[in-house]
Amino acid sequence: MSSSFATLTVLLLLGLYASTRLPAQTGSLGAIRGTVVNEATGNFVEGAVVILSGTSRPEVTDSRGSFYFGGVPAGAWRLTARSAGNSPGEATVAVTTGGTTAVTLRLGSEVVAMERLMVTAQAEGQAQALNVQRNAENIRKVVSQDALANSRLGEVGEVLMALPGLYLEISTHQPSRPVIRGLGPEFNSITFDGVRIGNTNNDRADGVSGYPAESLARVELMKSVTPDMEGDAIGGSINLVSRRAFDLSERLLKLNLGGAYNRQQRNWDQQFNLEYSDRFGPGGRLGIYSSLNHYRSDRGYHTSSISYQVDAADNFNISTYTLQDRIEDDSWKLKYTGSVDYKLGETSTLWFRGLYSNDTRYLEDYRTIYRPGTRTAITPDSASSRNGRVDTDRQYREPVSTSGQLAAGLESRQGRWTLDARVTYGRATNHYEETFTPVFSFNGTDLSYDRRVREFPVFRVDNGIRLADASRLAHRSIARTQHPSRDQEFTFDTNVRRALDGLPFAAYLKTGARVKLRSWVFGGDTELGNWTYTGPRTPAELSETYVNDRFFRQSGGPTGMAAVYPKMSSFLEAFWTRRGDFRRDENASAILIESNRRATTEEITAGYLMGGATLGRLSVVTGARLEDTRFGGKARQLDTPRGILTSSRVTQNSASYTNLLPGLHLNYGATPALVLRLSVHRSVARPSPTALLPSRRVDDEARTISEGNPDLRVTEAENLDLSAEYYLRPLGVISASVFRKRIRGFYFSTASTVTGGEYDGYRLTRTEMGQGGTVEGLELDWQQRLTFLPGALSGLAVGANGTWIDSVGRYPNRPGANLTFRGTARRTGNFNLSYVRQGLDLRVFHNFRGDYLSGVGARPALDVYEQDRATLDFSAKYRFSRRLSAYFNAKNLTDAPKIAFQGNPSNPTGVRYYDLSFNFGVTREF
Repeated sequence: MSSSFATLTVLLLLGLYASTRLPAQTGSLGAIRGTVVNEATGNFVEGAVVILSGTSRPEVTDSRGSFYFGGVPAGAWRLTARSAGNSPGEATVAVTTGGTTAVTLRLGSEVVAMERLMVTAQAEGQAQALNVQRNAENIRKVVSQDALANSRLGEVGEVLMALPGLYLEISTHQPSRPVIRGLGPEFNSITFDGVRIGNTNNDRADGVSGYPAESLARVELMKSVTPDMEGDAIGGSINLVSRRAFDLSERLLKLNLGGAYNRQQRNWDQQFNLEYSDRFGPGGRLGIYSSLNHYRSDRGYHTSSISYQVDAADNFNISTYTLQDRIEDDSWKLKYTGSVDYKLGETSTLWFRGLYSNDTRYLEDYRTIYRPGTRTAITPDSASSRNGRVDTDRQYREPVSTSGQLAAGLESRQGRWTLDARVTYGRATNHYEETFTPVFSFNGTDLSYDRRVREFPVFRVDNGIRLADASRLAHRSIARTQHPSRDQEFTFDTNVRRALDGLPFAAYLKTGARVKLRSWVFGGDTELGNWTYTGPRTPAELSETYVNDRFFRQSGGPTGMAAVYPKMSSFLEAFWTRRGDFRRDENASAILIESNRRATTEEITAGYLMGGATLGRLSVVTGARLEDTRFGGKARQLDTPRGILTSSRVTQNSASYTNLLPGLHLNYGATPALVLRLSVHRSVARPSPTALLPSRRVDDEARTISEGNPDLRVTEAENLDLSAEYYLRPLGVISASVFRKRIRGFYFSTASTVTGGEYDGYRLTRTEMGQGGTVEGLELDWQQRLTFLPGALSGLAVGANGTWIDSVGRYPNRPGANLTFRGTARRTGNFNLSYVRQGLDLRVFHNFRGDYLSGVGARPALDVYEQDRATLDFSAKYRFSRRLSAYFNAKNLTDAPKIAFQGNPSNPTGVRYYDLSFNFGVTREF
């Protein structure tokens, strides 16, 4: 640890020493401080390039439209500002010795002039996104605030799906966990203003669903990382940038009221959003921004899960078939973001920022589980069995997931020096106000099935037992098994940047450090466990009839859901008022509780040194980052001879690793419209802290075992990126990128069947270390407003992108096998068409993702894949005036299912339908 700190300290001191030892420029010098605004709207222009005539010293405006030139000789100077979608702005200023001259540059709009009513927000948002993308030091794509405002129920992921090389895995209903350039969520990072918020699963597969889209200024997708960014982003990094009062040119008060309709549940949801921002005090030095968002979001879906027995000849027959009708009632989300900024002077700002999210859900699932007995007459399409079982259960849960972040920081610019520092505290929790799963069984059922329609196998009871006859039900079990968890993180970081004015070209040095302390705790609820009902009431008396004639309507026929289930209200009332009617299985309950007591700590210390220079048309950024990681884990090791818990003891493990992450980024402006980029850098992925734990968790009901793997180690990747971007007038870009990632080691899940011993026949899952692989591909992107078309057609705009990937993964359990990298789809793509004219904004989005490998078995028949999926969405907005608009969105118009399969598509393991949904509302600015 001490050697790592010493190395980091040396790195930082070298940066500071190098910058202070540079010769200071002497003579009659002054400075220019200015702001760039859009003349048509008065809004600040971010990402505009400001050029000081007669020099090679361009500056790029920040989120407040501000720029600064230091070390300028006294005299008259000509300034020119350029931005996408705008005509240039120019001004002549007089610089005096020792003084700072203030100036405002106003840009005319090439787009707003065509459609003053509607295009303003859309064009400004797109222009800002293109500005930030074009002038970035690395390869990135940007989503503007205007695009984020079109998200459904505040879901950021729905907007990000349109970016090239990005696909988001669905969590519940929302696209949330990013797959970037074919690499899964554990190989990517998500930050809020540059700082990560953890997740309660402690698996590094972060998602974006906890962030309110309405309160973001933009979202940046980084395909390459510079040394001042965290290095755990092999696929890429998504940065969510918050809105701040000083970024807005005027007071903001916006109210949005809306609703949504989900055809799956045939229910209505509500949406409420309130945004407020203003400046106060002399000179507007105090800025306050606040965004409150509340959503009533009763989500539902229909899903099935199929498990197979596969013989040595790779013949499949169904071992269990589960049908689930997910119902939510009265679920809601509350999201709040706020910031307070105070200008200590013209060059320094003290700020405070907060984020809070609460996702409270009420899940009332109905499940039917077919468990065939001894199978006979097995064919590829059918089988019969005797003495099987059909379970019907209710999974009732009230999960409450919260996340939050509090941060305070200082930003200051003093002459050639720029300093920022901040401290951040983040916390995420998940607990259950209630978790209760009572199970009934139809015992002694002779079952047969027909799976000629592979996605919808049909089970039949052959010995006269009707699955609507409550008198045939038997009490089976009651489980309360959902564990609480908490993840919290302290982060401190600081950055120092010095402009090198004494050189004949623009240049800078930058150095900084970050310390992150993270802790995670799981389990500890002693009220969980397993029970059996022993009271006087029969299953029929504690049952209810439930029939959903729309369940899996896509099958076109019967789906096999039973008609009687445990009545949840009766069970809960009896459990909490007459506990004597329930017998607790003390041994199984103790195993459940003890095996899930887990905790981890992680300390990451990082420092970097980098520099940049602009040499004519070429800009160079290079440097290195050093990251030191210390991990500690704690779990329980159980002794359970013959299934009886005899002892539970604490077991601990630790790991440490230090990674040096160099990088070189070149950007060349071949023409005013063409930018060429080259990036060579190293990045890492850390194993999931949960997977590192030396623990084993056994589920006797499901007959599964999950094991940790303390031998996992860090993954490193060498990344090469080449891109060409051609910017179109008035707004648009055509780009092509090729990339190659050489990866040393990676993580994948294995599943095998235990043979012999206490757990003979149980399914064992474990995270293993892959031997490495490569991911390489091509990305093409086209965005353009077709203003050159005549008349009404000039309101059209198109966007299309595609990513083609070749990958190779080397797996220790499959030597010599020709397998792709886990989670890598060979092809993804998007197409969107929009039309904007006279207040009307119409958009159609099509998204496609190909098959990808999600689990590696001992042979091809045991490999698991996610099947290709394509979705179609539509949105419409009408702006009645500058401050009043209405919108309508339709999601998943084609009712695209989410399907997983084993071996090949004829053996689906999971089928889920979300159905289509609509949302609509009115937005009013005051």
